[in-house]
Amino acid sequence: MKQKKHPEPIEIEKGDIKRILVAIPSMNGFIPCEIVLNLLSLQVPEGHSVNFTFVKRQMVDKARNVLAQGMLNAGYDYLLFVDDDTILPVDTLVHFLELDKPIVGAPVPSRRINEDGERGEGRLCLFENDWKGQLSKIEEARKVGGCGMSCTLIKREVLADVATEFGKPFKFETIDKVEWHEDTNFCRMAGLLGYETWATPKVRPEHMGEPVVFTYTDDGIQTFILPS
Repeated sequence: MKQKKHPEPIEIEKGDIKRILVAIPSMNGFIPCEIVLNLLSLQVPEGHSVNFTFVKRQMVDKARNVLAQGMLNAGYDYLLFVDDDTILPVDTLVHFLELDKPIVGAPVPSRRINEDGERGEGRLCLFENDWKGQLSKIEEARKVGGCGMSCTLIKREVLADVATEFGKPFKFETIDKVEWHEDTNFCRMAGLLGYETWATPKVRPEHMGEPVVFTYTDDGIQTFILPS
């Protein structure tokens, strides 16, 4: 496979400040006020800075690739994905950065409602190391097989290396009759290059909206609202 060269980080004048790009893929082009307010209130650890960007009305894999390439081109050190239906705790960056892992996710609950009226149905957007099931709980920071991207911090070198080795970092694929979504496929490819995915229970985002099921097709995303 032809090797793709990525630009070196841009030199900045603020010493050793690490730059974080907060990136929001928005399918409908609207970002709820609750999400905006929490993002503006994010606690940024000393020695770091944040900027914000978004892509709207694009398939999620295309949106994530555009955001990732923009992050690489602009020389950021980290990419923090925030989906437009996920409210982050204001101390998210504090806990993610203290782990200092290649990819760090959070136990985002499924939108489905259980019989007690609670979200999640006992399932989180985190996967076992062997990829044979989803986690139902997480009690301490630990390595996982993969995670969703709705609240995920990724180091620059991970994105650059995955893009160099596999082309687009985020893409839907069917491998050995197993369907991989763009988020879990990214974690899978990163793992093949030796990069670990971790999750911490110290960050517990809120998953907004109606309980839905997304079906991804070549023609776009089909959304089915589930009965509550």
